[in-house]
Amino acid sequence: MGQSWKGKAKELEEDDERDWGIVIPTMPGLVLLPAILPPTLQRALTIESLRHSVLPNLTSLSAHYALPVDGLWTAWTSGRGDEKVPRLDYGKPVEVARRERVDFEPVTEDNYREVKGRGEGRKGVNGGQQPVEVKEVESTVAKLLNEKLRWTTIGYSYDWTSKTYDFDRTPVPLPPLIEECCRAAVRAVPWKHVFPEDIREDEDPVGSTGAIDKTNWRTWAEGYAPESGIINFYHLKDSLTAHVDQSEVDGVRPLVSFSIGHSSVFLVGGPTRDTAPLSILLRSGDGILMSGPQGRRVFHGLPRVLEGTLPEYLSSTHADATPEWEPFGQYLGLGARININVREVF
Repeated sequence: MGQSWKGKAKELEEDDERDWGIVIPTMPGLVLLPAILPPTLQRALTIESLRHSVLPNLTSLSAHYALPVDGLWTAWTSGRGDEKVPRLDYGKPVEVARRERVDFEPVTEDNYREVKGRGEGRKGVNGGQQPVEVKEVESTVAKLLNEKLRWTTIGYSYDWTSKTYDFDRTPVPLPPLIEECCRAAVRAVPWKHVFPEDIREDEDPVGSTGAIDKTNWRTWAEGYAPESGIINFYHLKDSLTAHVDQSEVDGVRPLVSFSIGHSSVFLVGGPTRDTAPLSILLRSGDGILMSGPQGRRVFHGLPRVLEGTLPEYLSSTHADATPEWEPFGQYLGLGARININVREVF
């Protein structure tokens, strides 16, 4: 059974008394924050996530199409949904990078710049090729590509082929609302209840060298500084294979994840595949944090998105829906789930 504690999730609506979180003794560092995002904030984050799926942020479509400069979503919502979007030609068929099982060694402070090419030879977005031409005869339109969008990187760019960060690309600032929500979630957690066996009340988080000990949870509330993230756009038939996030040098401080849209089943296990996973139902507005030496680098995945679970307040026809929200509500109504997950890299 899980344990629960009272917290101060300030982003919750005033009439919502679910001001609490869940920790699981057998999974130290895993924190579930039910309904941490009120409906108004869920709508705002949906808008920000889709509008930021544009260069210089890389998306799952960036290597395959000559996307509109102002982004697919802006093209659609500004009345240019039928605008042609040509496909890029690399001279040979290009396979879409899939999130398949890969057993790379964890990135460390010593090797993070040396592992960049470790995925070469595997199928990827474009294998490092440059497109030779833009083919007008193989084009589609902006409104159709919106439904094909599967991920957007924010902050440091992430290379799905090598499972490493591309530090040659200048990091893009995180979308402001996403960054603040992630910081607020970390501040809302009373970490002494998450790690009761590691109170360290008398221990100074500043080490002998003068550097702050980032593994000490006492530094997280004010010192958490997210540097990168991935926004996943799931649909009803999508899933995510069980994997461990080990591309960051920092493998202790919290990974913050928010769910918006349709509900999903989330599986989380241990550091190896031998640990039986725990099944968690994530609803729209829920947050989950993975942290600590035993909770940050563990296997997790998403086997399915659940049909018919979109909250009414996110529909395009809800009483609170504005003309601006209508296309976003229509998008979610097609079976979409948005997952925002942000972490520190160093």
